[in-house]
Amino acid sequence: MRSRVVRASALLVVMLTVPVLGTAPVTADESTGATRLEAGRLTVEHQEDPLGIDVAAPRFGWVLSSDMPGARQSAYQVQVSSTPNRAGDVWDSGRVSSATSFDVTYAGADLRSRARYYWRVRVWDAGRRASAWSEGAWFETAFLDGDDFHGDWIGARAEPVTTSLQGASWIWHPQGNPADSAPAGTRYFRRTFDLPADAQVTAAHLQLTADDNFVLHVNGKQTTQSPQVNDSWRTAVDVDLTAGLRPGRNVIAIQATNAQPGPAGLVGKLHVETSGADPIDIVTDTAWQSSDLDATGWQQPDFDDSAWPAALVAAAYGSGPWGNQVTAATPPEPLLRKDFTAKKRIRSARAHIVGLGYYKLYLNGRRVGDHELDPAFTVYDKTGTTATPGRSRTTTSP
Repeated sequence: MRSRVVRASALLVVMLTVPVLGTAPVTADESTGATRLEAGRLTVEHQEDPLGIDVAAPRFGWVLSSDMPGARQSAYQVQVSSTPNRAGDVWDSGRVSSATSFDVTYAGADLRSRARYYWRVRVWDAGRRASAWSEGAWFETAFLDGDDFHGDWIGARAEPVTTSLQGASWIWHPQGNPADSAPAGTRYFRRTFDLPADAQVTAAHLQLTADDNFVLHVNGKQTTQSPQVNDSWRTAVDVDLTAGLRPGRNVIAIQATNAQPGPAGLVGKLHVETSGADPIDIVTDTAWQSSDLDATGWQQPDFDDSAWPAALVAAAYGSGPWGNQVTAATPPEPLLRKDFTAKKRIRSARAHIVGLGYYKLYLNGRRVGDHELDPAFTVYDKTGTTATPGRSRTTTSP
């Protein structure tokens, strides 16, 4: 059986465990006389049937109900079991005279990590009459000893976020002085270049922005566009074109729009690396052609742009009205994968995850859990959050 765990964000430590767990609820081995006071909605650490409890002495709670006005609890008894049918073999509180029905602390033998426990409770009313045992509930522990958690921190390779537009120029259609003011409207730009017939592109990255926005086509295919936000030109877009370029002729075609009268410009730099050859840098300059007409097929490599005039340089990058105000975009979230083979039939499995940042977990293409913005934000150099599908617990990192 092949399994795939897909997608996480930021840094993650993931540990998948496969304990053998029971499924049946606790069953009573005795009954008492009927009473109108009952205990229900059992919780551990304020959660019903929680996964991933990481405190050595968890707290129990329950909700009382009665059809008798003024009914109150005078005592309780909690039993914690290792299996559904061994009532109280882990801990039996005995009858405790108390009206407390929440944050009742476990006081039995040490619990095991990554184990499921079953529990139930009964209560006594003011007349010292015992209720029936509650419906059975359960909880699962995670790592009660921090040394039990094994795994390495993983994530995307750390790469500096910098602009790489040095040597490029802000260009526009040759009309007036676009660094000062250009009419609102869309302009079209093309740049043709050739790669050797035997070239094998190992890396190609384009950094690009436009005042006010742009749509990018590479070899006739729309590749990306600027975010539809105000002042999007202030953040350059990074595009990986490694798979989009090919030996021979290549064409970059850009549709740039000046949304309202004012400064207008397009600036970008393409860096191409090929095996066995020197890197190639292509910048926005007068080698680009420009048009103010949306001609049919203008994005395609075989389009004849010989009648298009050369683009006008409005300002060198770092000058003009734009200055040094362009910053690099935040890198996209990393996608992490791990293939593994299950050699035995799986009865149950748990994923325990610590993420320094939000994550989403997928198993064999299906989302695991339904939490968003998980785990909760913490001061990451002091505290990490361990999560299991459907539940989250906060633990102090080593």
